[in-house]
This record gives sequence, C-alpha cells and structure tokens, in this order.
Amino acid sequence: MPNSRFLRRFLAAAAAVTLLCGGPVTAALAGPAPASSTPAPGVGGGAVAPPPGGFLFVTLTDTHVGSGSGNRGTGAVVSDIASLPNQPVFGVHGGDVTELGTAAQYDQYRSLTAPLKFPVYHVPGNHDARWYDAGKAGFQSRFGRPYRSFDYGGYHFILLDTSVNAETHGHLDPGLLAWLAADLRRTGPQTPVLVFSHHPLGYAESRFIDNDDEFFRAVRGYNVIALFSGHGHLNLTWRRNGIAAFMTAAAMDSGYKLIAAGPEGLSVYNKVASQPPALVARVPAHPVVTGALAIAAARPAGDGDHLNLQVQASGLANLPSDGEYRFDLGVWRPLGSPDAVSGSGSYGFALSAAALAPGLHRVAIRVTGADGGLWTDSALFWRGGPGARLVWDFATKGGVQASPAIGGGVVYAASDDGFVYAIKEQSGGLIWRYQAGGAVIASPVLSGDTVYAGSADGKVHALDAAQGVPRWTFAAGAPVLGSPLVRQDMVYVGTMGGKMFALDRSSGQVRWIFAAGGPIRSAAAYGQGGVYFGAWDGKAYALDAASGRQRWATQLAASAYYAPAAAAPAYDRARVIFTSSSGPRTGGVGVWALSSQDGRILWRLSRASGFASPLLRDGAGFLSTAGGEVYSFNPVSGAMGWSTPLKASLYNSPAALGDQVVVGTLAGTMAGLDRLGRGVRWSFQVGTDFLFASPGAADGRLVVAGSMDGHLYAIGVEAGSPPPVARFPDLEGHWAAGAVQTLAGLGLVRGFPDGAFHPERPVTRAEMAAILARYMGVSGPSAGFASRLSDLRENWAAADVAALEERGIVAGYQVGDGKVAAGSTRLVFRPEEAVTRAEAAVLVARVLGLAVPAGGVSPGPGDLVDLAGHWARESIETLERFGAVHGFDGGNGRRVFRPDQPLSRAEAAELVAQTYGR
Repeated sequence: MPNSRFLRRFLAAAAAVTLLCGGPVTAALAGPAPASSTPAPGVGGGAVAPPPGGFLFVTLTDTHVGSGSGNRGTGAVVSDIASLPNQPVFGVHGGDVTELGTAAQYDQYRSLTAPLKFPVYHVPGNHDARWYDAGKAGFQSRFGRPYRSFDYGGYHFILLDTSVNAETHGHLDPGLLAWLAADLRRTGPQTPVLVFSHHPLGYAESRFIDNDDEFFRAVRGYNVIALFSGHGHLNLTWRRNGIAAFMTAAAMDSGYKLIAAGPEGLSVYNKVASQPPALVARVPAHPVVTGALAIAAARPAGDGDHLNLQVQASGLANLPSDGEYRFDLGVWRPLGSPDAVSGSGSYGFALSAAALAPGLHRVAIRVTGADGGLWTDSALFWRGGPGARLVWDFATKGGVQASPAIGGGVVYAASDDGFVYAIKEQSGGLIWRYQAGGAVIASPVLSGDTVYAGSADGKVHALDAAQGVPRWTFAAGAPVLGSPLVRQDMVYVGTMGGKMFALDRSSGQVRWIFAAGGPIRSAAAYGQGGVYFGAWDGKAYALDAASGRQRWATQLAASAYYAPAAAAPAYDRARVIFTSSSGPRTGGVGVWALSSQDGRILWRLSRASGFASPLLRDGAGFLSTAGGEVYSFNPVSGAMGWSTPLKASLYNSPAALGDQVVVGTLAGTMAGLDRLGRGVRWSFQVGTDFLFASPGAADGRLVVAGSMDGHLYAIGVEAGSPPPVARFPDLEGHWAAGAVQTLAGLGLVRGFPDGAFHPERPVTRAEMAAILARYMGVSGPSAGFASRLSDLRENWAAADVAALEERGIVAGYQVGDGKVAAGSTRLVFRPEEAVTRAEAAVLVARVLGLAVPAGGVSPGPGDLVDLAGHWARESIETLERFGAVHGFDGGNGRRVFRPDQPLSRAEAAELVAQTYGR
C-alpha cells in the first residue's frame, strides 16, 4: 500500500493540530475518553455486553489482505473478534479488503475471516477499485452490490460506495446520491441512521471526497447520528453538522471498532487485538438538534463582481462573528459583518468575486458550533466574464471519467451510468444514447461511421455513429476500461483479465488473443505494424499487429503501484513513450522512451506522470503530473522544455487546441496553456468535482470537459493558430516542399538571407549537426563536457556538434587519414564539408535509437543493391525497414542508395521529416 504511511502521518499531524486547538469530538461526545489500555468503564474484565434490548456489531476496515502486515493484522483481528465473550450479530467492513484486488487475495481474505460466525457486509475501498479489480467485478461477485441499506434493532444502516473505478480518490456518484435520497425518504425522519463509507465524510483536514457537501445536503432533516469510515488507518473522531464521525484504525494494524447499540443510543469502542476495549463516545439515538446552517441563496450581483449570499442559521451564536467563507478550494476568509440581518436567523452578505474566472463556482461557509464540531454548507453559482464562456452543458446520471470524442459535428461521450451518448456539438442536444451496461470510463473512439467503446461489464461495442444501434457486441470476459484502438481492419482492446484482443473491425470476430502477465487498464498505441501497451505486471509490451506475436516485453516497474499501465503510451518516431507513477521501485523515473524495435530504454525522465498519456504535436511532447505541473519535452531526447505549475493536481492527459494545451484539474478548473510555454491563456471553472476525464477539443474553438458531477461542459474559447511559417520562393512545385515546410514550422530548418531555401545545395556537416540538435531539443553540451574536436572553436555550430558528441551521436576524424579515430586525442569534425548520404543515415539512426544488430550482422538484406560491404550498410538498411529511406531507381527494377554521394538540403529535409509522425 504505497500511500498508507503518508496518510497516517498526515492525519496524525492534523489530529494533533485539532486537539491543540480545542479538540474535535471526544469530549463533546463522551467526556474524557479512557486510554486504549484501560478497560471499558462499567464492564467487568474489559468485556462489552449489549445493552438491554440492544446488540453488538463490529466495524473493521483496511485489511489489505495480500500484504504481509495485512495478513498478520487481519488474522489477529479475526481471532480477537472470535474470542469476544459476547459475539457481535454482524460486521461492516469499510473497504480496502485486499491490497491489489486479485482473485487469490480475495480467496485469502475469505479464508482468514472464516472463523467469524456472523455476516459481514462490505463496502469497496480505493484498493478494491484501483488495481487488479478496477471495475469492481471481483468485489461484486463475492460481496454483492457495492452500496446498500438494511434495518436492524431499530436502526437503519446505509453502506455507501465512495470508490471510483481505477482511481484512488473518493466520490459520491450522481446515481448513488439519487438512491440515497430515495432510501432516506423510505426510512423517514425518526429512525436513527448509521452511515458507512471507505473515504471519510466531512473530514475538514483533507479532501478525501470531492462532493461530500452533497451528502450532508441529502441527509438534512433525517436522524443520521453517526458516520463510520476507514482509509486513513487511524482512530479519529470529529463532528460535522451535528453528526458524530469516526475513522477506524486499519485491521492490518490490528485495529477495529466494537459498537454496542440499544434503544438509547450507541457506545463506540476502539479495539486493538489482544487489548481491552476503550470507550470513545456515546451517541444518543435521538440527539437534540442544537444548530442548523444553510445557504438560502447565492446570486451574482448586477455588477458581476460580487456575490449576494443569503445564510440561514439557528443555534449558532458565533455566526457571523466567527463565520468563514471560501470560493471553490481557495483560502478561508472571515465572513465579516452582514449587510442585512433578520430576526429569523437570516444573514445577507455581499462577497467580492471579482478575482474569479468565468464558470461554475462553489461558495462554502463554515462556523464552529458549541459542540466543537463544524457546521458547513455550500452552493453553486455562475459567473460570467471575458474569455472562455459556457456554450452548453449536458447531464448524465453518472460521473464522467471518459474523454469525449468529437467528429462530424457530434460529441460522443460516455458515463459511469453505463450509457454512450451522441450529442450535438453546436447545441448540446441529445441525438441518441445507447445502454452499454457497465460503466464506460474510457473514451469512445470514432472511426469512419462507427463508434467503438468498452464497458466495465466486460464488453466491446461497435455502434452505428448516426443512430447508435449496435453493429456488433463482443464479450471479452473481463472489464474493458481502456479505449479501443482501431487500425486498418482491426480493433485492439485490452481487458482487466490480462488479455489483449484483436477483433475484426466489421464483424467483431476474434483474430488473435495475447495473454499478458497482468491486467491491461489502458488503451494501446500503434506504430510501424506494432501494438504497444502496459500491464499491471510492470511490463511494457510490443506485439505484432497482424499476428499477436510478442516482439518484446520490457520490465519497467517491480510492482503494480508503479506499473506503466494507468495511461496509454504514445508512439513517436521509432520510440514508444510510457508513463508511470515515479517512486523508489522505478528509481524515481516516471517517463520512459523505449525503442519500438527491441524495447531498449532510450531515455528516462524523473516526472511522476503515470495518470497522463503523452500528447505529441508538431515534434513536441506534453504531459501533466499529479503534483499540478504541465510540462513540455522533446520526444527524441527526453529533454525538458517549459513547465507551468497549476494550483491543483492533474489526473488527466493534455489535449491540443490550436496553439494551446488544454487540461482539467482535480479542483474543477479547466485551463488553456500556451504551447510555447508562455503561461496560462485562459481558465474556466466547472464546479469543484474531480476532473478525471481528459478534455475533448474541436475546431480550435470548443473544449468539452467531463466532470464527476455527471455533466459535460462545452466551453467556447478563442484559440489561436500556430505562428505562420516562412515560405521559400524556390520551393514552388519542388518534390521536397512539404518536408521542408514541415521542418521549418518546427524550427528545425531555416532559409538563407536571400529568403530562399536552396534545396539542391549540399548540406554541410555543421548544418546537419544543427538540424539534429534542434530535433533532439538540445542547445549545447553539459557544463563539464570538454569536446575533443579541435576545429570547432570558431564555428557557428560548435555548441550543436558538442551536444551530439557528448551523446555519442557524432565522432571525429583523425587528422590526415579520414577515418574515424576510436581513441585518438587529435580529432577534427570538418564542419564545412558536405555530409554524405551514408553519414547522414548513420547520424539519424543514432538519434532515433534504432539498433544495429550486434556484430554488424544484418538481419536480412534490404532492397538497396549498392550497399554490399559498405561501412554504413546496417544503419541504412535499418532506416529502410523503418520506412525513412527509399533510394533511387537504379534500372532493371533495382533500387540504389548512392551512400557516398553528398546529401542535398532537400534530401536532408525529407530524411528527417520521414521520422516525424511514425
């Protein structure tokens, strides 16, 4: 469990601060609590007996079976519970049942808990939805529905699912909130209600759940008396809106809670295996409500720069004097004196909102009550302004984790509610919707007249793009959480069962199946006849697209926590770029470039980018990090470009929009960043729910953001175009005009002072070095590097040549004999000599990281007949197989390369351009 220690440290520090500031709930609920080693008062020998007319139950959480401490701690807790003199009538497990969600770990949990002779109800935790059981199919097959309710002994028990498929954070899905409201209506306002969830509800020190305000709004007016949670691995107590809340220490650390419930209320005990119970609190079954706080209205003022806030409060004498407010996830500020007060506890405030970006914002208020707990409420409001604007929003019935696909004036979107939607791009009107069954958490793919999507119930769907009717459906046997990859006549899709399927595009029939060593969470990438993907076994795979034969597999991580599997890789010019969470098991590396040819690691980058797929555009790469950074990099060398920090974590991939890179944050902020690194161009708020879905972009003017609040927001922006590219008059009608213009747009080649390109002029060795240095994104050698080349001191390209020399791309010639000197101390580069076609091919192959077979033995001759015995044969034939060189017509159906002929500027541009976009 990679983050449990961090959570314990964080929560312990938070608890210490809270206690120093007056204590959250222990004193308010039960008076001074006895130490954990003190027997429960009034109970002989430390045993807890059910009260008259009552019963006992236990809550345990975070067993993490499958880890060493999880197995030991769970076994100790089970033995301790089984030995209690008064047995509970049932138990509630608060999630993180297993460490990684494998079938073997679930079976082991069943075995460890077999001594318990009473039913145990389970809610899923993030570990039950993040790793091998993303999609929660294994959890549900063993424990049933992930949320439910039941009645026992005069109490109503509600078990909530706060987990999110394939994510670590907590969220209350729109469908779950609708179910909760209906369940409470059936229960009525008098019955005492206990609520169980994995992620803590209403814990002020951390945002475990992005929308728990919706929970507190839903339970208002009902007799919810206690909340129980896990996740933090500590025993903590607090109060929110008059409700007692309890976090339970992890069972993997031998902790659990024992609760005695009777007509008068609850007695809550912390328990450690082999130690006596410790009374934490007594909670009355029908508490006297002492306060209330609600936002009655939140309306922007006519000037647009203020928010008129109407607050209704009762039983809170320190409002407004100690009341605070904040916008979105900003800093808390004093409410100050109200502008209007009525005798009924209504207060009016005019809050400055001038600093807010356009969009949908949340205003929250809080005040500490007499019981020491927080009273809170929040409300949403729209703010207009210059720049980005809302075009439309579309509501689904589930959180949106899938990035929308846009084409032909239609937005194809999907939701955790199990539907795929076709929406009009201009108006947001529904064209059709298709019920896939399980949650669709990856982007649908539009290819031709068909939309392809995978669902968590283990199916792949091919839908008619115009009408939404299925053309075929394929049962994959395990959740499909990544987007299908469509190439030529095949659809490639991986499953959480660890299989990669190749399906016939027109019929859905299986063409081949490949079994990886772990679940396949994300989409695959395609390039040069290969299919590339990562799996939870920590490996990056390459398969032959036609046959499914494994080309190579490279181990990048030692465990699933750091596997290159949460995001799709990207293919770029004979390399495949994978991302992962960086950590000790990856040596701090979070981005790898592997050779598409043999899986060799070409470069590494220490950035924790494992939740984002690389965006590649015009020779540059862009990534986002969970730390809130967006950065650019050179895909050829891995050299970092610009970096722009944002104010919140990023768990989605960047999207391209004109001359911008667009991202969405976990704080609900959409932002457009200048692709050249000149900062944030615009921002737009779409509430404060998590944005896991990568944005979709259309026509350089529309961004569609999917939020976990169940909405798709279409945002209109003014996105500029990339800067104009110089036009060379001597390239009119030239065969290499396209290649030259491509490279000129990337800044890799330039013209002469007369404005011409001179395409037939030979390329000098200095010019070729400069082109390749720009290609790799390097501007010079490192500070401590000393070049051995003696004829570059006054040359304009000296820094470029030295940068390539340091990286082993270029060497020198020994003075006098014209041969490469393996160990000479007197070397020259001859920068103004024309580079030959052979020399250029070798340099490009080295830059691309294309391997020449060991021992200089070619794996097979190419079609070029004039390379026999040539020193550069292997490199040239490698480029030929890669598709970057083609040669000339030598007559009689033969192709020749002319390796020793000087390379022209046009040929140099074509050679380098051929490696882009592959």
